[in-house]
Amino acid sequence: MPDPLSVSNSSGLIALESIGRLDLLHRLYGTVTIPEAVAQECGMTLPAWLSVQAVEDWCNRCA
Repeated sequence: MPDPLSVSNSSGLIALESIGRLDLLHRLYGTVTIPEAVAQECGMTLPAWLSVQAVEDWCNRCA
């Protein structure tokens, strides 16, 4: 079973979009979260199941 939070970078999104199969991510994982920079880098209209969120600095949480 996939992790509750699925995160993607731009490479996979761009590759799947170029072959018309971006839907595969949605079918496998449901909602996929991407950082704001990835959304900008993709340069495409994003489907509603892609959740764009700001990246947090996790290093400060470990101190």
